[in-house]
Amino acid sequence: MLPIERCDDLVLGVVAAHLQLTAIDNLQPATGSDKLLFWIEMRKLRILCLHGYHGSAKTLQAQMRPLMQGLGSLAEFVCVDPPSLAIGDFGWWHAVSNVGDDPKHAGVDHPTMRYEGWLKTKTWLISLFQQSAPFDGVFGFSQGAALTSLLVGLRNSCEAEDRISFDFAMMVGGFASNDGSHAYLYQRRSEYGLPSVHIIGGTDFVVAGSQSDRLASFFKNPLILRHSGGHVIPGNPQVRNSVVAFLQERACGAEPADESARRDI
Repeated sequence: MLPIERCDDLVLGVVAAHLQLTAIDNLQPATGSDKLLFWIEMRKLRILCLHGYHGSAKTLQAQMRPLMQGLGSLAEFVCVDPPSLAIGDFGWWHAVSNVGDDPKHAGVDHPTMRYEGWLKTKTWLISLFQQSAPFDGVFGFSQGAALTSLLVGLRNSCEAEDRISFDFAMMVGGFASNDGSHAYLYQRRSEYGLPSVHIIGGTDFVVAGSQSDRLASFFKNPLILRHSGGHVIPGNPQVRNSVVAFLQERACGAEPADESARRDI
């Protein structure tokens, strides 16, 4: 597992109950009355990061840098390789057509697919959650974002040994699974009430914005951040500041100020 960045924490000299005192202004997303709070107790988050179809832990580190660089005091970003890399393959699964005798690889908007490799990925990730230090949240890009959405549903498992736990989800260029065997996960509506961020590119021709919007619709209160770029993890100030504010809320254990059914920035 490869953390994206390990910077020295902004420790102010007092540590209580294993919580760090971190300066808000060093992260600079706060506005209005928040500026009156010069110091706030925040626990450093631990976030599992899942790459795209042809990616790896190392490539995801580079892709995330524009958005997450300098946030090492707020969160540890743990990027992992899929089990498929160990056998010379790639991806968290391969989406193949579920129609006809020629199961060619299908796009994300194909109506009927099956995800070959999903069960191996699922087993591997459950083991990772059970054997590693707890993760506060999960971040996913592209196929990794689709996987993140499935992990949200897996938080409520009928089998105790398969149960995983995390408190928020972040998805960039994501799409909902079109494998019919996953429909039951998205039907676990209570699990999709957790805080979530969905970053969508206005010129994304790999995963259409409508696909990412559909994914966000499964979540109770999605924070949707749009940018003008394509299938990338953006680092523009508006998106970055919103992400920092979201992570600060998670680190402080605070509920979002906006409790509307949907937020779109």
